[in-house]
Amino acid sequence: MGVTEIFGTRLARLRALHGLSQSALARQSGVGQALISMLEDGQRQGARMQSGRLLALARCLGVSMEYLLCGVSAPRPRRKRVRTEGGN
Repeated sequence: MGVTEIFGTRLARLRALHGLSQSALARQSGVGQALISMLEDGQRQGARMQSGRLLALARCLGVSMEYLLCGVSAPRPRRKRVRTEGGN
């Protein structure tokens, strides 16, 4: 299975998990429904998309751009430890 197929499958799965049709995802993300259809069908590659469109889809689907593109999440930033006056 190629990268295009994996990306399209992931996009379709995430969209379905959110209960969205292609047209609903298009409205919410501002990405054209025809492009979403081509991505899911493997006719277009996610890696060749403009980053703004990819980010819009990722935000609507509640995932990082890295996850949407590659299936992996970006490392989470480490939280800084906050010291209190009592040394706790």
